[in-house]
Amino acid sequence: VIFNADGSMIYAYNSIAGVNNSCTVGIENATGTDGEQVCYNGTGDFIPTSETAIGWWMAAGPPPDVNITLTPYGAPIVIPAGGGSFDFNIGLVNNETGPTNLDLWIMAQLPNGVWYGPVLGPVNLTVPGGFAGSRNRSQAVPGGAPTGTYTYEGRVGAYPGTIWDSDSFTFAKSATGDGSFVPGWSNCGAGFDEWTTEPAIEIASDFDLLRNYPNPFNPSTTLSFALPEAARMNLSVYDVSGRLVATLVDGWREAGIHEVVFDGSNLASGIYIYRMNAGDFTACGKMILMK
Repeated sequence: VIFNADGSMIYAYNSIAGVNNSCTVGIENATGTDGEQVCYNGTGDFIPTSETAIGWWMAAGPPPDVNITLTPYGAPIVIPAGGGSFDFNIGLVNNETGPTNLDLWIMAQLPNGVWYGPVLGPVNLTVPGGFAGSRNRSQAVPGGAPTGTYTYEGRVGAYPGTIWDSDSFTFAKSATGDGSFVPGWSNCGAGFDEWTTEPAIEIASDFDLLRNYPNPFNPSTTLSFALPEAARMNLSVYDVSGRLVATLVDGWREAGIHEVVFDGSNLASGIYIYRMNAGDFTACGKMILMK
């Protein structure tokens, strides 16, 4: 008997004499309460002979009820000739009542129809029953990518061949446009580690300045930062010429994950830089006000 990784089973007969009279050929469980009969007393769907084999395959049940969503920011997305990036939100919902183990990954379909990737993952997660969460991410598209229309598709299931659910949007790569050359595909943003556990009190292990959400925004956006200990810090916003336009935080803050809202109602559309200083830690990010 050969047991395969996909749950199938092969039962091979080395030598069978006669016409199988007065016997049953098949397979059953250890207690004899359940099984599959192949033939009995020489009759049946298949009469095995020497050096033949019979296979059994388990019938697949319905896939877990898990949903993925991809939502682009700033659509329609057009990447210039030298490459660029776009921001998007990835959402996951587990409609099952208990924990579900799954793989999450993203593929990009090139203009010629060929799938490339994964450009994210596969990320293996065990999410609790009733879970719902989302993450903001950023995808870089290299200058060497061919021009045309792409399909950006998120998938959940068992990587790579079993897909329980998927969602997608399109973006375009232009043959023209200015900007710095982007060397390769890369994906960054908020991680997925905390999705594998029940919600808990957030304790920061390191200083961190997180990506603002939403981005692009109009007129307000939320900036988040992490402090592993109480610290004096400054979080300010500048325009592209380096002029200070807003001071969001300037003083002591307790350890933990903090959020602050930036309101650009009185500012012109454009790119703004936010910068965080806390002791020896310095970080900055880019956000786009689009009115």
